[in-house]
Amino acid sequence: MTRPRRIVLPLSVILLSLAALGCGIVARNEIALAALMRASVPDKNGVPNPDALGATLAGADACSSPCSARYELAIARGYAALADGDTQMRMAKAGLIHARRAIAARPAWGEAEVLRAYLADTAGDAGEARRALADSYVQPYLRRSALWRIGYAARDWAALDPAVREAVLREAVWYGTIEHADRRAVEKILGDSAAAARFQRLMPADPEP
Repeated sequence: MTRPRRIVLPLSVILLSLAALGCGIVARNEIALAALMRASVPDKNGVPNPDALGATLAGADACSSPCSARYELAIARGYAALADGDTQMRMAKAGLIHARRAIAARPAWGEAEVLRAYLADTAGDAGEARRALADSYVQPYLRRSALWRIGYAARDWAALDPAVREAVLREAVWYGTIEHADRRAVEKILGDSAAAARFQRLMPADPEP
């Protein structure tokens, strides 16, 4: 059986909406947030400058209290963007702290829970990753995060609660019926996992087999 591959959160998702995060930030954190946004801008290769982003995050960690949920999530996304290679575990753990703070400040936030799940998975905490995935379904359909949720769930299918599996399948069917290419994307992510057969049974007949 071909196991679904580990889905790396796309940079476009990790850095999503950074440019809009200024609203609601207390004034004394606006300069630090602006620096974080500048450092997070991808270069021509589609990645942020790791040195600039790392230095900015080090300063952002000491943001003046209270820090808004959006500000904390921006920091968490910055760490997620750096969670690669030798720094993967350390950056993921640092980002996870901020994702938790964002959720504490704004409960029932599906996108933040998705990021928490990604960071926990990257940091090797499977239990928290599964809990965050389940909690993320407070928002049952997330266009930008759907493929990651589906891919992660397929990889860890046997360990998920039945209610979470059903939520994943509902989202997979919803996403797969938006465009034909989206159906193919879901099928590719599911591979021949235990979720794949259920997905095909729930989907309407494929007009382009």
